[in-house]
Amino acid sequence: MADKQVTSVKAWFGEGLMATVERLPVLLGQGRVTRKAMETELLNFSKDAVSCLVEYHIQESDPWLMSCVLETLSHLPPDIRSFSLASQHLESANLEVRSKGAVSNWTR
Repeated sequence: MADKQVTSVKAWFGEGLMATVERLPVLLGQGRVTRKAMETELLNFSKDAVSCLVEYHIQESDPWLMSCVLETLSHLPPDIRSFSLASQHLESANLEVRSKGAVSNWTR
């Protein structure tokens, strides 16, 4: 019974994370929540957020949202995927995105 409950909680947790990440453009782009509030929410998911955020970048072209993703990843546990994503954006035309990729704690 306990294993079934743990599996259920993990599934709900994963769905909540995906729902949060998928709604980033609406939540942040339309000013419904602050950038800091969204970052805090994503940090609550800890290392589980890394996969979702790294995958999310593929479909996101908005530089402001990408800087939010990079900023959040820089505060999560180190991961080679985060480092790779940050490295890809070091040549970004957008100064904010470029700075989030360069001045982060990617090597903690």
